[in-house]
Amino acid sequence: MNRTKPLLQAKVSQRLLVSLAMRQAFHVLKLPQIELAEWIKTQIDMNPLLEYCPDEFVPQNKSRKKAIDPMDFIEKKPSWFEYLLKQVELHFRNEEEKKIAVEIIGNLDEKGFFSAEEMENLSKKYCSNKITQVKKIVQSFDPPGIAAANLREALLIKLQGINKENSLAYRLIENHYEDFLKNRLSRIQKKLNCTKKQLESAITDDLKPFQTDPKSLLQDDIPVYIYPEILLEKKNDHWEIEIVESLLPPFQINPVYPEKLYSPHVATDERIFIRRYLAAGKWLIRILEKRRQTLKKITLFLLKKNLAFFEELSQDISPMTMKEVANAIQMHESTIARAVAGKYLFCQKGMIALRSFFNRKVSSDSGEEVSTQKVKKLLQKMVQEEKNSQPLSDSDLAKKLKEVGISCARRTIGKYRKELNISSSIHRKRWK
Repeated sequence: MNRTKPLLQAKVSQRLLVSLAMRQAFHVLKLPQIELAEWIKTQIDMNPLLEYCPDEFVPQNKSRKKAIDPMDFIEKKPSWFEYLLKQVELHFRNEEEKKIAVEIIGNLDEKGFFSAEEMENLSKKYCSNKITQVKKIVQSFDPPGIAAANLREALLIKLQGINKENSLAYRLIENHYEDFLKNRLSRIQKKLNCTKKQLESAITDDLKPFQTDPKSLLQDDIPVYIYPEILLEKKNDHWEIEIVESLLPPFQINPVYPEKLYSPHVATDERIFIRRYLAAGKWLIRILEKRRQTLKKITLFLLKKNLAFFEELSQDISPMTMKEVANAIQMHESTIARAVAGKYLFCQKGMIALRSFFNRKVSSDSGEEVSTQKVKKLLQKMVQEEKNSQPLSDSDLAKKLKEVGISCARRTIGKYRKELNISSSIHRKRWK
């Protein structure tokens, strides 16, 4: 019994090591290149046998022949915060008022609203009357409605900015906002004592041009770096796939340590130490190579499946599932999901998220498979072309799809409509 116990413990330890190693491999596969670069740096710092390579000794498979700059793939967005700060300098001379204005701007939410809670917090530092005065001036900044407490106040500020304080639209938002949100036009018409045409004109001409959120008129101040994992390029009638790794730090196993394993002068403890970290270093190299090959296999399948799309002979991506790819390249479906997560491909059509190639399928009456992406495009077109006074219900949209040979349940239409941020027919009625 005493002999079997250490054997069992060894087996359990071995299983745990394998489990941890596989978890690490999955983690590497899932990470986008920018995050992977940081993770590799951590692994190099933790492993005394690993060292950074000088550029001239970078292995050929590291794909550093093309020095790709992340800035080539983004457009620097102007800072909305800086834009508003410039207006502070134009409107205020008093230093305290400037400080209050900056605090208001700095505490706007993601939609550009200044909440009652933030107002209360600011009141602990400055006089409430002074804050109200400053806020009123900030609300006159461009874009109109910035720093409003909510959408209702933002709309009223926008209407004031175009001298519509006495308009039907202003009275509608000021006194009947809840009814407006619920599209109770008949009730609003009676309360405002106006005709149907006058009400529709107020909504269409005075309210529809406004953006719902003040900050939506400004670009975000944080640039989004979308960096490609794969370059797909056609050269001389031949497609080339390159796995981009120019951000990954080049490293190698210090050759001194493997040689020490065979030296009779190395102590047992030191030999165990070297073997442990040498195995970890080799595994790191192996899983990075596995990641590279997996991305290449997936891209090759995508290319074959969507050749017409990449060669710009078609605008539609062929419908496919991750299971289909997994079966074709003999990998598990979950591996494909990890591999495409958060990663982008760059080709002559621009930057494309790998995830966008995977769409659920809808069968047409002819037996042809149609991607959900194509169905959604058709739905968008139908809604854009519908009559304002008679918007199409989900059942109507299902019938129209049936007319072009696509069978789609009403509930599925509703689901796609919500994913496209299209309101229900009752909320689309009379105006768009």
